[in-house]
Amino acid sequence: MVGRAAYEDPYFLTAAERAVFGDPLPQVTRRSVLTALIPYFDQWEDRGLPPHKIYRHMTDLFAGFQGARRWRQLLSPPYKSFARASDLLKTGMDLFPDSTLDSTELRPAPLPREVPSTTL
Repeated sequence: MVGRAAYEDPYFLTAAERAVFGDPLPQVTRRSVLTALIPYFDQWEDRGLPPHKIYRHMTDLFAGFQGARRWRQLLSPPYKSFARASDLLKTGMDLFPDSTLDSTELRPAPLPREVPSTTL
């Protein structure tokens, strides 16, 4: 069940890690995750391996946030070409405002639906 939760919302693992190891851990944001992956993507590419093997597991990193659909489209087939594999991450970060990239929320609270007024 934890594996499924992590696959459906990879950011969930930050809450799990904090629950196990406590608060002394540094705050992990989506920006810090993507920034840390930049050298990994470049190493992966330098070895001749296709980067979509990594980023296909990141499609729901922004689940629930505005712009998540564009993020999923960027990471889905047909795969876009970039000068460097890590440029995909940089392009993806440009899709979101700083408030989203630096958020530590697991998923944002859904917006309240407007209830249509009825006239009697």
